[in-house]
Amino acid sequence: MRSRWTGTRRRRRMFTIQCMFFGPIRTLTGETFFRWIFFFATLIHLLMIEQTELGPMCEANPELRKLLFDLVLHYLQTIRDKAFQRVFWKYRTSQRSYGNEGNALTCFPLISMLNHSCAPNVFNLPLRDHRSAIVVLHPVRNGEQLFLCFRNDHTMQSRNERQKELWKTLGFECRCKACLHDYPTLTELGDDPETDLQESRMLLAILKQDTTKLFELVSEMRCYLNDHDQKYPTSRLCLTQIHYMLCLIRLYGFTSDRCTVDMYCSEECLSKAYREYHRYECPIIRDLRRITTPYAWTALRTVAKAIASFDHDLEAIKEHLDGLDTSKVNAFTMDWNTATSKDVYNTMHVLWTNQNLDRRAILSLDIFFCHLNTSAYDRAN
Repeated sequence: MRSRWTGTRRRRRMFTIQCMFFGPIRTLTGETFFRWIFFFATLIHLLMIEQTELGPMCEANPELRKLLFDLVLHYLQTIRDKAFQRVFWKYRTSQRSYGNEGNALTCFPLISMLNHSCAPNVFNLPLRDHRSAIVVLHPVRNGEQLFLCFRNDHTMQSRNERQKELWKTLGFECRCKACLHDYPTLTELGDDPETDLQESRMLLAILKQDTTKLFELVSEMRCYLNDHDQKYPTSRLCLTQIHYMLCLIRLYGFTSDRCTVDMYCSEECLSKAYREYHRYECPIIRDLRRITTPYAWTALRTVAKAIASFDHDLEAIKEHLDGLDTSKVNAFTMDWNTATSKDVYNTMHVLWTNQNLDRRAILSLDIFFCHLNTSAYDRAN
């Protein structure tokens, strides 16, 4: 048994240690992911040192080794708290209709600074050119704040369900107007004949790919939402708002899953991506996908992009962060048209995370297992 262990590749030994401590992590989702964030950070850190060009650099300088781990952990926490799922419209043959399906996680520094409400007045619309738009759902009056919905809104879940999920995953108790006034779900509101007709018209236009009709519907629904905002929430207003978002997603968002992760349109595109950031992903992404979640993959991409922003020089990142005055970084006042890659990086790096709100028991468990994993890995080598 011992000879077989010593002859095993380092990747297999790492995977065995992971299984001993954590079991089938490939199935982790939701709150469970948040409990093992330190383990994921350790895993990504070890793989990057072992299987990428960063290894010799970090082995020669312990400060850079620590910097790399700090970056991985920080961006895991940032992605955990600030990422949005990008969806596309997929036609389901069995149902003969379209439906939303996620295919990526995105993090936009400016949008990430908006607060949550279970009755939001704006929504995040991912565009086909990989930008993102904030679209108004209700009239925004002078002095009012813009609110996004981080999870399900009041139409989908009861107040108790929403607050329990937000507390478990993001660590705060929601006090938005939907929670204070206990807005009803769609089921509680009941059906509305007018919106049934509206939905039929919308689905027919989508199936026929009639964009002219969709634009007409969007205009009608926008007028209705603006004119009857004071009556919210009614069944017709809530359903019209949902239909309005679906039409905009169909008109401006992703409509297929042809462009997926790690697929490139040409050899030139692949070569450019590899030179810029994919060189840090390519050796380890297959292992990560077997035993982690999309949050970990997105954090790895963020770290890779950060390193590329500083010409692949960890020393330059360390010097930059040591001298960064975070009080002067403001995504709202920055001119995004003239911003450099380092300016954009700064807005991403200073995003606040909810790590300090995690319960002490979870943090202690994270640190304990992270220490066990690192110690066992060191002994195996």
